[in-house]
Amino acid sequence: MDAAGLGSVGGGGGEYAKEYSIFAGDLAPETSNSDLVAVFRNPLLGLRNDRAPKFIRPFASCKSAKIMLDPVTGVSRGYGFVRVTDEADQQRALIEMHGLYCVSRPSACCSSLYYIEIMLTT
Repeated sequence: MDAAGLGSVGGGGGEYAKEYSIFAGDLAPETSNSDLVAVFRNPLLGLRNDRAPKFIRPFASCKSAKIMLDPVTGVSRGYGFVRVTDEADQQRALIEMHGLYCVSRPSACCSSLYYIEIMLTT
């Protein structure tokens, strides 16, 4: 995977599809990979009555999500990464998904490249 969060998919010698990562933080400890994928594929799941209603189109290119776990305890570290295959979906998610609920907490979304930059400078 390169620094821009791009990876490749596929086997043989053909053309590879690009993938784009989105960092999702402030996740509840009980959030699973499938919870994160579900809210990206159907953002209406993340809306709550205490917020202004808005319409968000599903992110159809959402491919997978990975919650980061502590290797010793196996408990969630409270963040993960969502993979999409459409750059426009990634850019839209950075704006539209920020603050939507995933399980019991509002999530924080940013580019995984920005997250890597922060980690390298601290």
